[in-house]
Amino acid sequence: MGDLTKNLSRSEFQCNCGHCPPPVVDFVTVNVIQDSANHFARKLGVNKVVVNIHSGHRCAWWNGKEGGVRGSNHVDCEAVDFDIEGVSCAELAEYLRSTYPNQYGIGEYETFVHFDIGAFRRWKG
Repeated sequence: MGDLTKNLSRSEFQCNCGHCPPPVVDFVTVNVIQDSANHFARKLGVNKVVVNIHSGHRCAWWNGKEGGVRGSNHVDCEAVDFDIEGVSCAELAEYLRSTYPNQYGIGEYETFVHFDIGAFRRWKG
């Protein structure tokens, strides 16, 4: 059980630099990820799925080290790179695109899906 939602804990969004304090995680971002987890748990017929957060909050230094763009939503903890065990990234990205057809930034990669509350955009990396 997470301290933010059924599947998510604040510590999972911690900057990987190892020096930043615990982040204040964006409410919409957390709810979109939890909604996705709930959807796929129902679809897979399980009580709970495993959500893997690859990158949540990034301080400006870590964002640069990771090759993130200037002004990245990760810096404000308004973006997350994640996957759900047992669900392909293509299926997860499609779920997000169909659920939020005119909102948010959604990027599909081989090993994770990027979600942010920024301007509407879609891409594959």
